[in-house]
Amino acid sequence: MDFWLASRNLSSEKRKLLVRISVGVSSVLVALVIFLMGTYARVTVPAESPIWEIALQLRLILVRLFVAVGLIPLGVFLAIVAHSAFSKTEKARRLWTWATNDTAIVKAQKTQNAGNFLNALIVACVLGLLLGVLR
Repeated sequence: MDFWLASRNLSSEKRKLLVRISVGVSSVLVALVIFLMGTYARVTVPAESPIWEIALQLRLILVRLFVAVGLIPLGVFLAIVAHSAFSKTEKARRLWTWATNDTAIVKAQKTQNAGNFLNALIVACVLGLLLGVLR
């Protein structure tokens, strides 16, 4: 597949297919991890058992994952607010606002710059919030 090509070099059908595949694989992996953790967290373990700590940690991780689900939209919101605030600066206008005499390649690159910056902000905000909770 064309996972590593720039999105502007893909047809819209291929782009949609890649997004669907990525979302599907990610959803299956997350559901599998939560199912396995939930299954093993419910096991009744006596305190003398050598896996007592593992069962306790699984329960704590499962609770933290449910809290993390609520933090992801908060991180996305914070990143969008930060992106909106930064887009008012002169540097942002030069990096991703189209000029009337820009060629199609320059316009595509400026759009990609804005998308890359928003993506980096989302990753930073979400990871920052999740690391605080999942630690």
